[in-house]
Amino acid sequence: MKITTDVIVLFLIALILICISVLGYFSHANNSKITGESNQNTIMLFSQNYSEVNSVPNNIFIAKNENTTTLDNVHSTTYGNEKSEIILDNTSKELVFSITKNSNNSSASQVKLVDESLRKGSLYICNFTPMFKCTYEISMGISTDDPQSYVELYSPGSKLVIYKINNNTVLRSYFQTIFGSMKSKAITVSNTDESNLKIIFDGENKTNTIIAEDGTYISTPFSKLDRQRLPYIDFSNVYIKFISFINGNGTYIDVNFSSINQKADRKFITPIGDSK
Repeated sequence: MKITTDVIVLFLIALILICISVLGYFSHANNSKITGESNQNTIMLFSQNYSEVNSVPNNIFIAKNENTTTLDNVHSTTYGNEKSEIILDNTSKELVFSITKNSNNSSASQVKLVDESLRKGSLYICNFTPMFKCTYEISMGISTDDPQSYVELYSPGSKLVIYKINNNTVLRSYFQTIFGSMKSKAITVSNTDESNLKIIFDGENKTNTIIAEDGTYISTPFSKLDRQRLPYIDFSNVYIKFISFINGNGTYIDVNFSSINQKADRKFITPIGDSK
């Protein structure tokens, strides 16, 4: 009789645990927002607060195309020369990725640049840790004199286009479908000079989740189809990249960074990569 009672007790305990787990799952699945995690449950892999530095860190640089072609020269003559630089603004305590242009033709907005050789002045931020699951936290703002100008953010597996509409910031994540066409999902951040966004890289499920400061989020597959189809767990890169585009009658676009972090959940037991 004692054995039967023990079996019944164990069965009831197991049933209660299963019910709690199922209820917790549905509670999370029906939630339209993602709440912040406790610092006790995460480990910091990379952290830079630009209000605390006195010079541009050596892990940040602008990659310029030194080999100009005839097409580059024609483009510069027609649409103006662009100058890119990194500035540490002591007043705002921010790192500024600045692109300026002496525009020669206001019809520049009619041209869609598809040649990588014309994309000069990409900003690289390096020394991140390769992980199969991690979160990038980026505090940044955009200022420009033409609403057609925008910024592309390439984090591991993602292509995120950031632009402003009526003083609101739009975050649009692009991804390739199984048919090879491009689609996107977007969220809008309320009127603010700075956006605090999170990008969750998931190399197991091949997805990126972009979370706005108010908790609203979108989740999309990796931007490239070949990376979506990898038969093994993917690891993040050691860098993220920004490309700024000046369009319309614009003469400048500035990307202002306050801080950038990379975190991972402590609950995942996985080797921590060496960024070297």
